Amino acid sequence: MGTPRTLYARLGGHATLERVHKFFYDELFEHPWLGLFFEGIDQQHIEDQQTAFMAAVMGGPKRYVGQSPKAAHQHMFVSRELFDLRNDVLARAIERAGVPVELAVEWLTLDRNFAKAIVKDSVADCEQRYVFEPIVAIDDPRRGRRAG
Repeated sequence: MGTPRTLYARLGGHATLERVHKFFYDELFEHPWLGLFFEGIDQQHIEDQQTAFMAAVMGGPKRYVGQSPKAAHQHMFVSRELFDLRNDVLARAIERAGVPVELAVEWLTLDRNFAKAIVKDSVADCEQRYVFEPIVAIDDPRRGRRAG
């Protein structure tokens, strides 16, 4: 009995991850609330980082050299509502890219496991990464209040 192929391989490798992340970040950058977290960030750079990170997590090449999800988001107030909203955007991107349902479920389940490293109960749970970098807590412009 052979070793099961990795999720990375079953998805079609790098090309599929790139396609999904292009759709994903196109929507995130345009979103009235989530997009505010990406102001001043190069979209191609973050797409490339996310693709490298997820490739490694899914059993593909280990080329990601960035921070862990916890460290990368420690200065950001990401509520459960924000995380779930982001997850909805990811689900649409995966579907739009034509990923089969059973693989989409596997991807989304894997992605949801990062919530414990990213989601915070309050702004007080955030920690500055660098002296010059502020805590990021953005109110939902659609409601005029912060989620949480």
